[in-house]
Amino acid sequence: MTEKKKSLLISVLFIAVGALILILASGLEAKMQNDVGSGFFPMVAAGCLIVFAAVKLVLTLRMPGGAPKESGGDRKGGWMTVALMG
Repeated sequence: MTEKKKSLLISVLFIAVGALILILASGLEAKMQNDVGSGFFPMVAAGCLIVFAAVKLVLTLRMPGGAPKESGGDRKGGWMTVALMG
């Protein structure tokens, strides 16, 4: 299996898992009247998971058929991860 196919498969899988979490979290009800509810954080996390997986899917689809582009090193990827988490 090529890297592009692996990335496509993982992206679709993460979108499906995010959708499942979103559906399950929307069924949780708030215990107090003015509370955001217990499903708020899982819904936010699932939404972020879906968005990032969709971006990865689009980037993978735009990638040429061969191997993915080299990233420029672990240091650049590490700082990108820190910046995105911030």
